Order: sequence, then C-alpha cells, then structure tokens
Amino acid sequence: MVNYAVLQPSEGISNFDNLIYFGGLPDLSRMPLGSTAGLPVPFSGCIRRLSIDYETITLNYSSITAGRNIADCDGTPCGGDLCHHGGSCWLDMDMKPHCHCLQEFTGDSCNKQAPCTEFKCQNKGHCVSESGNTTFVCKCPPGWDGPFCTKELPTGPPLFKGHGYLVLSKLSSLTKREGNDEVTVDNETQFISLNFSTVYDNGLLIWTSQEEWYMGLGITNGSLTVTWAQNYKRANKLTAPKSNITNSEWHTVRLNVTKSDITLELDDWISDPYHHNIDSFNLNDNIIYLGGVPEEKFFLNDRQELFKSNFRGCIEQLTVQENVITDFKHYESVNVDVCDTW
Repeated sequence: MVNYAVLQPSEGISNFDNLIYFGGLPDLSRMPLGSTAGLPVPFSGCIRRLSIDYETITLNYSSITAGRNIADCDGTPCGGDLCHHGGSCWLDMDMKPHCHCLQEFTGDSCNKQAPCTEFKCQNKGHCVSESGNTTFVCKCPPGWDGPFCTKELPTGPPLFKGHGYLVLSKLSSLTKREGNDEVTVDNETQFISLNFSTVYDNGLLIWTSQEEWYMGLGITNGSLTVTWAQNYKRANKLTAPKSNITNSEWHTVRLNVTKSDITLELDDWISDPYHHNIDSFNLNDNIIYLGGVPEEKFFLNDRQELFKSNFRGCIEQLTVQENVITDFKHYESVNVDVCDTW
C-alpha cells in the first residue's frame, strides 16, 4: 500500500530555522501533550519523494543531519529518489546505480533540463531566449505548460509556486473572449477583484504598467498593499489594516479605479478614496500580469522596494468589470499548476 500526506496547495512551510524530524524523535516524551491520539510511537514504513515549499529534497547524506535505526527501504542502490523526471535506474557490474534519462533531461540524476534548441517545444510552443540570451526555454500557448509544453492544464483555480505568472490580454478585449459581447464597460469606474489563498507573507498578485506609470497589488509583510507611481516618482501606497490574510483561507480583494481616485477592498473592509495623481490611469487598455511577472518585464528597482517575490498560493474567480473568469487555461501562463480544492 502506498500512502502520502500533503498540505493543501495554498499551505506551506516557510522561514523555518529548526531541524525537521521524520518518523519520530530522539525522545518521544518531548511530544506536546495531546498532539497524538494515543501514546506516541515512531513511524514504521518508508518515506520518499520529500517536497517542501514545492522544492524536492533528496533524502541522502547532503540533506540528512542525523538518523537512528534507519534501513534502506528499496533494498538496492537504485532508490526511488535517485532518478528524476521519469528517468530509470540501472546497476552496473559493481552494483553502482546510474540513471537512464528521457531525452528532454540530462545529468547524473536526470535533473538538468535540455534546452529547447535541442528538444523541440511541443503543441505549438516557441523556443525563446532569456537571461541575456544564455538560456533557452519554451513559451507555451494557452492551455499548455511544462518544460516543453507537454502538460495540458486542467480546468480549475491556478496554483502559483513563486516563479510563475498568467498574462491577461488588454482588459477591453476580455468581454469578447469570455463571450459577453453585450456587456458595456463604464470607463468612469474600473475594477478588478479576485479571491486568493496563501500562507506566505509576501507575493505579487497583480501588476500592470505603461511607460509613464505602473501599479502593483500584492502582499507585503503580511498586509495587502496596492502601490503605484508616475514617471518614476516616489511610489504611493495604500495598505489594508493588518489582518490574518495568510491563513490558507480564501480572501476577496477588489481594486476600484476612477479618473481621480483609488479604493481598496479586502473582505468586509473598504478604504477611503485615495487620489492617485495619474493622468491616464486606464486599466482597460493594459496587459495584466496575474500572480507575478517575468524577470525581464519587472523593473528591478521597483521590485526590490515594493514586492519581494511572485505570489505563492491559489487564485480563483478573477472579475474584470462584469466579466467573471474561472477557467484560466485559455490564457498565456508560465509555471502555473492547478489547485486542489478539497
């Protein structure tokens, strides 16, 4: 029997400084009273494929600090954690393990991705350069993801892992895309709202910019903040009162923009109107980045000062004017998965 345990996609373990024990403790009497249903007993069985905050940690001498009464669960040097990305393990005459990798991956453990200049992007993906033309990656069409655009995205709330984003075309065109041709947009008041769930204190939810201004909405040190500036002047900020929005529960945020003011809403709280001092603050004709931005698109100074990282967690039901978007697979995305909503 194979059993596994996971946190919900919006949950995680971050900023821990202490050791993590698996299978038991050196002294089980240290367990807090009531932390187990009965008397504390050590785990009996196998543990493999450990992942913390979406990062795989191989259980070997480099990651294990200490252990006691531990045996090899696989019985051979070909352990289940040795070969990654579908690679298969084989033993040579000296019983030393080796990995036979799929053609898309290389390295001793199949942990290095081949560039798309060597392996063609699938499903009409395009091979593009990044990081100063030193790295080539696949840019996948809507509905596809993965290193070579072979992973079809199912329908559901998108899951962001801190290094991905969704690209929404100009908001004025979303009406037609969502099939709402009869809906008219009131240019006097523009708004964007979404639901999010996370346990992380920092993350960029929405970013949009033009040559003369930019605007970002995200979580900074556990507080929801919208920030904007024009012509590289000092950034303006509007921050919601401190509340527990990083508790893995769903929270609703709405941003209202008029020709003169910005209003921020978070769950049952609403801010007073704040004058934004931007002459052409028009969200309808702008590209919107959801959950983060690509490095080459982000002004580095702004990112360091405003938002420390892309978003990690789940987003659902983005509303733009009267258009409700629940199926995100039709939009361009990079490193975006789907949340389990159980």
